[in-house]
This record gives sequence, structure tokens and C-alpha cells, in this order.
Amino acid sequence: MDVSGRALEIARDAADERGLRLRTAQADLESDLLPTLDELGGTGGWHAAVCTNFLHRPLLGALDGLLVPGGIALVLIATVDNLLHNARPGRPFLVERGELPELCTGLEPVSFEEGWFGQRHEARLVARRPR
Repeated sequence: MDVSGRALEIARDAADERGLRLRTAQADLESDLLPTLDELGGTGGWHAAVCTNFLHRPLLGALDGLLVPGGIALVLIATVDNLLHNARPGRPFLVERGELPELCTGLEPVSFEEGWFGQRHEARLVARRPR
């Protein structure tokens, strides 16, 4: 799911090249309601969710309800420490140190790290919905 139709097209093309099945949906997750699983043509939930460089706290808090039991979420977001060397993204789009696992309520962290990765200070979380 992405606001950009072009980004979704690139993702579908990459999946096709690898022989993978990928279902996409275009939505602005800050202003549109999350589509239901029925609207997406699925049942029971998603097996994986990836959220990179996008902070919308209500979405992160809803991940546990979108994933199937045992489903995995990968979330990568710059932290406020990133402002020490980078003007962007601005503070409203950054997490505080240690905040990311707390935002993903209902998920069990599998891996969590924060630090400088290249020129960005990021929080990286892999979490699972309990079975």
C-alpha cells in the first residue's frame, strides 16, 4: 500500500520479475481509512507489513489488527537524533529514541536496534503478532 501509483507499479514489476505474487492498493494512509481485508480481496489478515520512512502513529498502533497470528512487521523510521546531521525529515516525522516498539502495540519485538546507519539515525524494528 502506498500513496504513489508509480511506486506500486515498480513493486509489482519487481515481484513479476521474480515470479512472486503481490497484491497492492493505493491509499493515503494519513487521510484515507485503512482498507478492510475484504476490500483488499484477502481474508484473515496480512502475513507481512513493511513500513519504511513513514511515521503515522495510528497506523503503527493498528498493525497488530492487520496481521495474521504469527505475521511479521518490519518498521524503519529515522529518530530525532537524525536532526544532528540532517535537516530532513523534520521532527514531526521522527520517532524519539526507544519509542518505536511502544508505538507497535500488540506486537512482540523480534529485533530492535537504533543507531547511525550510514548518514541516518534510524530505529529498526522487526515484530511479530503473537500466535
